[in-house]
Amino acid sequence: FLTGVLDQREADPGDDLFSAIAAWRQNPRYQSEEEVIGMAMVSFLAGLDTVTGLLSFAALHLASHPEAQQRLVEEPQIVPQAAEEYIRRNGLSNSGRLITKDVTRKGVPMKQGEILLVVDALCSMDERAYSNALEVDFDRDTSTHDTFGNGVHRCVGEHLARLEMRVFLEEWTARIPECRIDPDLPPLTYSGVVIGVSQLGLVWEV
Repeated sequence: FLTGVLDQREADPGDDLFSAIAAWRQNPRYQSEEEVIGMAMVSFLAGLDTVTGLLSFAALHLASHPEAQQRLVEEPQIVPQAAEEYIRRNGLSNSGRLITKDVTRKGVPMKQGEILLVVDALCSMDERAYSNALEVDFDRDTSTHDTFGNGVHRCVGEHLARLEMRVFLEEWTARIPECRIDPDLPPLTYSGVVIGVSQLGLVWEV
């Protein structure tokens, strides 16, 4: 499917992301079709499970912190800051790295050929950078955090993720009464390359 999309964009390019990816085929640094397919796959899939997880963790926090729900209802102007704090606190993406040679780091031996999972999500929960980093604080200064990465590896979808988080909080607090965790359906979370919520039961009075 993506090959067809890229072929179409290459033949009739626009100003969209997939046209830019298709144009890589003409770049002198282009090495194989796997490169453009890889870029297209990341762009196509990256915003699905990450945003689902982000919204789920925000809903989980709201359901277990009625004071946070109430504050967003009473102070809708803080929604952008609250959205950014949820993004900081709930970094979801982790990176895999191949060990290319034997090395020992801080007493931990790592062997050539092993795969290392780098938990990038912990960067924005560093107590040296944020006091009570594990707590969600709508008044926290979140002007800098590493949830979206840095440099050339910075997430291309960060602006869309912020918008989705803000719209979710605005619509949720405007439409849903005070909610709580369903005691018969406790939350289940999972970890891996992407962190997420596999079960989240919420209840509220209608």
